[in-house]
This record gives sequence, structure tokens and C-alpha cells, in this order.
Amino acid sequence: MHAELESGGYEALLYDLLHFDLSQINIREAPKTAALLEQKIEHFDSVTTWIYDRLWSGAPTRKHSHWPPQVRCSEMHEDYLASADTTGQKRKKVETELGMRLAKLIPNIERRRSSIRTAEGPARPWVYMLPPLEDCRSAFEEGLGQPVPWPPIDDDEDWRGRDE
Repeated sequence: MHAELESGGYEALLYDLLHFDLSQINIREAPKTAALLEQKIEHFDSVTTWIYDRLWSGAPTRKHSHWPPQVRCSEMHEDYLASADTTGQKRKKVETELGMRLAKLIPNIERRRSSIRTAEGPARPWVYMLPPLEDCRSAFEEGLGQPVPWPPIDDDEDWRGRDE
């Protein structure tokens, strides 16, 4: 290698450096690599970790096997608490804080009252109206500032009526 540098290598390097287009380089922005994504994931807070896990699995809670159009707020909070316990989180978010973080990470999610029939009679629990999984993943990526290589969505499975 030393011989190559001595026989015109220095000049070739200087030529390449002088003719390299720096106008497209932003030295203040880290390249969006898999390693950067891994580093970001490792430093998520408990809510972001939980949401990332739910988006990765394609189900809003561990009790679901799909991505339904709505889920009870209390059900999602219980799933978050179980996840936080599993990962050893000491400070867990209350349901309101969870809702605020969800709204930041997935801006088009809606919280509203629903009308359902239960064994005890009619009820009006708070639910999250979930956008399609693809939209939620896109919003999460936008907030993260880089794409995530999500697993494919299983659209073939007929889930309607189950897990509801």
C-alpha cells in the first residue's frame, strides 16, 4: 500500500477530495443506518418501547392477534403496564400520560366513547380509534426520523369478529 501511495496515490487522493461534491453532505446529521436505528431503539422510554413492540407485532395488545379499528383505552393501558413490569420499569405512566404519548407518536389516533353491550348491560367505555397499521407505522417512522424494516402485515387472515 505504501508503494501505491508513493507512485501517484497521494495525487489521486487529492484529486478525489478536490472533486468530491460536498453540497449534498450535512455534517450535522447522522447517516440513517441500521446501527443508528438500533441505538435509537435501545434508548426508547417505556411507552415508546411498548408502542414499537405493538407496531412490530401488528397487534395493539398481547391479547389481540390483529390490528382492529378500535381498542379500549383501559385494555391498552393494562397491556402497557404488563410490558413495563416485564422490562423492569420503575416509573410507569398512568392512562392519561399513555394517551398523550400515543397522540404524539401516532398523531391520527382518536380517543372517544363507544357503545357496547356487556353481561352487566350497556356500557360506554373510552376507546382508541386506531388508524390502519400501515399509517401508524408510517407516523412512528416520521417521528423517529428514519425508516424501520417492519415485518410484513398478514392481510390474508380473516380475523373479523375475533378478539373483540
